[in-house]
Amino acid sequence: MKSKLSFIPLALLCTLLLTGFTKAVAQDVEVKIALPYSGNFNNWTITFHTWERSYVFETDDDTFDSGILGTVPTGTYDVSFDSNYFSWEGFDFGIHTPGFSDWRVMHWSFTWYSVYVEPETLITIDAGY
Repeated sequence: MKSKLSFIPLALLCTLLLTGFTKAVAQDVEVKIALPYSGNFNNWTITFHTWERSYVFETDDDTFDSGILGTVPTGTYDVSFDSNYFSWEGFDFGIHTPGFSDWRVMHWSFTWYSVYVEPETLITIDAGY
């Protein structure tokens, strides 16, 4: 009986190693977004990439201005922003978490690398005009 009890923790450890510890403990978080308050320039495809998966979210001028973009597991992502707007429009992009806040000004679609997504993550996109 004693050998069976010592086997259980070993089996649990092997399972965590095979499935990935982050999968076992990662929780899903809602990612919030704030788009231009004018209601213009709100057509975006935002993709969260990991080496395992991609989560794709879309916004548009008719139905979306700000709120919850979607839900992804806590973790580090490369976040791609794609739109059909002309390169001279110019947009201010922001990613804000409790431990991180940064802005970038871009004139085209781009990927923001190594973004840690956690509870209270907010993405902002504003037209630079």
